[in-house]
Amino acid sequence: MRKTSTHKNKTSILIPLLMVSVVTSATANTIIRRITLVPLKAYPYLLSQMQGVAYLIFYSSILYSRYKQHDGTVTIEMLKIPKRPFLWIGFWDCVGDILGNLGTAHLPGYQVPLLAKLNIIFTAMFSSCILKKIYSTSQISAMAVVLCGSIITLLPVILNQLFSNDDMSENNKDTTTSLFYAVVYVASVAPTALAFVLKEDIFRQHANLNLDVFIVNTYGSIVSLVFTILLLPLAAVPGFGGISLSELPTYMKNGFQCFSGINPTTEDDCRGAPLAPLLYFCINVTYNICILALVKHGGALLTFLTNTITFPLSTILFTLSWPLLGSSTLSGFVIAGLIVELTGVIFYQRATSSATSKPDEVEDEDGEQLELMNDDANYGSI
Repeated sequence: MRKTSTHKNKTSILIPLLMVSVVTSATANTIIRRITLVPLKAYPYLLSQMQGVAYLIFYSSILYSRYKQHDGTVTIEMLKIPKRPFLWIGFWDCVGDILGNLGTAHLPGYQVPLLAKLNIIFTAMFSSCILKKIYSTSQISAMAVVLCGSIITLLPVILNQLFSNDDMSENNKDTTTSLFYAVVYVASVAPTALAFVLKEDIFRQHANLNLDVFIVNTYGSIVSLVFTILLLPLAAVPGFGGISLSELPTYMKNGFQCFSGINPTTEDDCRGAPLAPLLYFCINVTYNICILALVKHGGALLTFLTNTITFPLSTILFTLSWPLLGSSTLSGFVIAGLIVELTGVIFYQRATSSATSKPDEVEDEDGEQLELMNDDANYGSI
């Protein structure tokens, strides 16, 4: 009885601390990512590659330590699962990271968490096609509300683009650029959601092994890093960099110089590097650890609700003045869209909670954990 009481006391203290840690690290992660892409605005591909290295070191280190415990958490049988499915997981994770960094670098900071919530819709679409999941009318309605909220936040850009009389004006050019990169960021949410669904499919295929989540993340990170290097020629596509293929070596060299805090050209302003990128990697890894711990000790529902708090909080905090970034002003459309999206997310959580409370519809533990981690796709691979 005394041990049970002590365990409950520890849990009652641990869970609130983890909740605060998740909210703090997730919000800081969103803000520092946008700050990082100020000096590295011209080098989003380099940031994706450095992210890939950081994730691989993080996941493989934890996987190795879990394997060395010899307690059955990670077994040889788990490590020998077929590797071919990870080619697609790594590829889509890589595409999501590259497009996400490219879009984030050109969007106002508050816009990113608003558009990121579209992952609920993309995840549902891919889950229906691949996992044959069936969503209730309430869940679909909630997704429609989230979609409406995202559209509302973009209305000023869309209306200005549609009704501008001067196609050559500087203001119209800026509007076109903003709309283009908003589309790019939304496009990054789809492959990230697809990669998540493919991960969940692997857990289902190997349900008898009770597959450890760090095996899936490590194998996916290895392939993702390879594809990040192979997809570097995307920088030659207009709008994605627009540099010639022959200039790619110079582009990467300049990127590394900028990452080090050295201006490689007169057009670059690399103030804030390497402190901002390194701080981003550290905070991102911290967030991953905190959310995993909260899922384990607090459960899926509590983690989802805690993550929901970070979504409006990070949006509002962008109105403050941040180093390298300055402050943003939230228009009436953005505030209205934020309220609508938040309503949709809460509605979706309630509908999902109601559906999974039925015994024949409860998700397996690993699938549920992955779905929660996918809730914040804009934070990179998890």
